[in-house]
Amino acid sequence: MSENIPSSIVEPERGDSSSGDVSKAQVGTAKLGGVSPLVVPTHKKFSLFLFLLIPILTTIAVISLYVLLQARTMYQQTLPIASPAPSSTPLASADPTADWQTYTNNKYNFSFKYPKNFDYLTEDEDFANGDYKGVVIVQNFPRTKTPNYSDNATFQMLIYVKKDIGDIRNQESLTLYGDHGAYINIVRNGYVYQIDFTLNKTDNTNLPEQILSTFKFTDKSAESATDSWQTYTNMPHNFSIRYPESYQLIEENSEKVTFGFRSTPADDLFPYLTISFSPKYKPIDIPKCDGISQKFPCVSTSPSSSDSLINNVDIQKFDIKTGLVDSDYRIVQIIDKNIEFQMYVAGGGLSNSFDQILSTFKFTD
Repeated sequence: MSENIPSSIVEPERGDSSSGDVSKAQVGTAKLGGVSPLVVPTHKKFSLFLFLLIPILTTIAVISLYVLLQARTMYQQTLPIASPAPSSTPLASADPTADWQTYTNNKYNFSFKYPKNFDYLTEDEDFANGDYKGVVIVQNFPRTKTPNYSDNATFQMLIYVKKDIGDIRNQESLTLYGDHGAYINIVRNGYVYQIDFTLNKTDNTNLPEQILSTFKFTDKSAESATDSWQTYTNMPHNFSIRYPESYQLIEENSEKVTFGFRSTPADDLFPYLTISFSPKYKPIDIPKCDGISQKFPCVSTSPSSSDSLINNVDIQKFDIKTGLVDSDYRIVQIIDKNIEFQMYVAGGGLSNSFDQILSTFKFTD
């Protein structure tokens, strides 16, 4: 019995057996109807898959990043804003005199502030303190009422003025007297201003200092105060100088000129200022004051020089003592001109007047 064998069987193509490369062997494919079916290689399928996947992943990444950034921004906007930490530096205290009233005196050119509730202010009152003339009284009780010293809301301030004759020194701080009193002297514009706080029983113990902090001069300067002084001119030595109205020319000769004044009308005329034309003191020949076994005169302050105190001329200045009590003299020498100023400064009280007198010195040649 014969078997039906297909008329055409295609042997599968084999690799080169001689090379022994089995991995390169190709498997034959039967032809159907004479046409070989389309077979896509595996590596081409994988490339197509990547081609489609990469744009999708990129789009997802961009969208995710955008959503993340939006969410972060919204979160930050919802966070509470931290308040700044309080500063450790204390705030400047308010000025306690800011809303006070202001008093101005145009005759003596000064002003000051005082509390609003101090309604009792009297100007040009006929009151005095020795040779001081009363100018103004400020208080918080009626003038017709005697102050009640047991009342904690009682205050009184008086301001006096007198001509400056060089017997009062300028005071930089309050001088206390009694339980509640204090005063201060200000030498300015040819006057001595005495501000007397006779009473302060208020709750504010700093009230005198607060009022003084507002006190100021409103017109004349210290330099213009000498405009009304007398003028002395020395022709042989070609200079002029001004001196206060209360001073008098005591002596004038070829060796010296002396000025003085009376502290009170009953006192003798005292020679306070002497201008010599042959220097009397040489500090190099005078011992320093040591306060132990002292010989007089002695130098109490070392010599110093300046080129601006007297008319821009080189000078030498120093202080000497001629005795134990109230014997202080200030010496100023113009070396090139052989001119020496000797001023009795009474323990320093006349230093301000001496500086004003020196400020008016000038050469006339």
